[in-house]
Amino acid sequence: MATIFEKLDQRGKTVIITGGYRGIGLGIVENFAQAGANIAICGRTEARGREVEAKYRERGVNLKFYKCDIQSVDEIDDFVDQVVADFGQVDVLVNNAGVCDHVAVEDTTQDRWDWVLNTNLRGPFFLCKKFGEHVISRGGQGSVVSISSISAFVSMSPQKQVSYNASKAGICAMTQCLAFEWATKGIRVNAVCPGYIESEMLADGNENAEWGVEWTQRTPMGHFGRPEDIGAMVLFLASDASSYTTGSCVVVDGGYMIL
Repeated sequence: MATIFEKLDQRGKTVIITGGYRGIGLGIVENFAQAGANIAICGRTEARGREVEAKYRERGVNLKFYKCDIQSVDEIDDFVDQVVADFGQVDVLVNNAGVCDHVAVEDTTQDRWDWVLNTNLRGPFFLCKKFGEHVISRGGQGSVVSISSISAFVSMSPQKQVSYNASKAGICAMTQCLAFEWATKGIRVNAVCPGYIESEMLADGNENAEWGVEWTQRTPMGHFGRPEDIGAMVLFLASDASSYTTGSCVVVDGGYMIL
């Protein structure tokens, strides 16, 4: 029987991590790097992506950055095809890239709504579709982990973010549907629902920093999580350590939702 360390081992596997050059994405990258994976990250900001690529390659990690806007289905298809060409196959997909729009309902325009939903929900769906086609065509095993949010379950305060909450609830629903459809096809599908995580948005001097005081007070553990906390859960769900887990949306929030 394999040990827990062997089940978590990602050596010889290739993982796609969207938005893997900042925030939670970097925390996910770090966990998979320590587990020995080949890593493909993508995003729209090439300079930041190349910086992360160089940093990890200096450490001996086989990480490559690809410029891709996940709002474009054509770019998604080209991106995944190129990763397969470069690495041979893809074993894990992590849908991490996302955006948030803090705007009242009455001020929400069609363009702003589409920007959030196309990035946070449509893009991940078509990434899942492309990944699933690849895994099924080679008769292999695969794992999808998408980053949702506790915003999928509760209306957050004091910020107003109906489009974001709707997109993250959609991720949870999509996770369950894909898990059901692919349960007998060798693909597990799960999601992680973070609470408040340390980020540039909450840095001292940022206009949103005052929100952080309220969010911390509402979190029973009394502090924000770290990107690596989310990365550890993603690694677990992607690995053989969770081989009987599919269709789950796992909350990692310091206790925020128990109040």
